[in-house]
Amino acid sequence: MAIGGLDTQPSATTYDLEDLVERAWAGQIRVPHSQRDFRWSSRDVRRLFESIVRGFPIGSLLIWVRKSPAQRIRLGSLEIDAPASDSALWVVDGQQRITSLANALDSAGNQNSPFRVSYNLATPGLDPKAWAKVLGSHLLDSQLVSLLRAGDRLRFLELRQEKIKSQLAEFVDSMAEWDYEDTPPLANLVLDDLYSDADG
Repeated sequence: MAIGGLDTQPSATTYDLEDLVERAWAGQIRVPHSQRDFRWSSRDVRRLFESIVRGFPIGSLLIWVRKSPAQRIRLGSLEIDAPASDSALWVVDGQQRITSLANALDSAGNQNSPFRVSYNLATPGLDPKAWAKVLGSHLLDSQLVSLLRAGDRLRFLELRQEKIKSQLAEFVDSMAEWDYEDTPPLANLVLDDLYSDADG
């Protein structure tokens, strides 16, 4: 029996963040023209990511599943060729969040304000200038990110392993050149500091 004239019953579905973003990039998530324009600032986008990183709830999305034709859609700064679908996800509530996620995590989308955000793992907090440093600290570069986006996880792992081996070899070479005889034992350094503080 339908509720209040609805042909289908409302239901709750949980999506992983990665799955939700990939659906947006694939044109499976659409925003009705009746929705207000995107209004979030860079500060709002940063706060969304801070909430995600800290494990805070970011609210539910209200989605309407319906048949949709193939069309070119715009999601924030992204232009997407959306295929026809019998079950496209139309955002009734949550446009600001899904648009922010899809753009900030896309290599083209995150070049535009307000989606230009990154997370600095060394000093928690979002820092727009830290993205390249964070990627480098994880041995990621645009080639590896492209492989992930293309779903080629095996090639991603192979290439990343090569990069790790290369960095390890560089580290070992630099350690071989270090003159250990000129370095006093750590215990002596700590004790010397303690005695000089007590005397001062």
